[in-house]
Amino acid sequence: MATAFMLAWPYAIPRVMSSYYWPRDVQKIGPDHYADKNDWMGPPHDTNWTIVDVQRNPDLTCDPKVWICEHRWRQIYNMVRFRNIAGNEAMTNWWTNDYHSIAFG
Repeated sequence: MATAFMLAWPYAIPRVMSSYYWPRDVQKIGPDHYADKNDWMGPPHDTNWTIVDVQRNPDLTCDPKVWICEHRWRQIYNMVRFRNIAGNEAMTNWWTNDYHSIAFG
């Protein structure tokens, strides 16, 4: 939701970041201390630590157990297109009901 709002709001240059899957493995390592066993895995890579290419599915999504590819989510790429068309036009018709809802034109 925040990414869609950022792309709709006419301010600065928006940037959408994508990420990779991080398998969390939190284990107890002391009487009152827990830590993620996978504390640094890095992005998907081969044995030489070269980052592997993203493999796309026919619907342009990625394997969610490797790359997350938020920028390819339909909702996000549609908002990128909206931002490209709207550009930095002034925001108008601000509305809020003071209860976690907003709208603007």
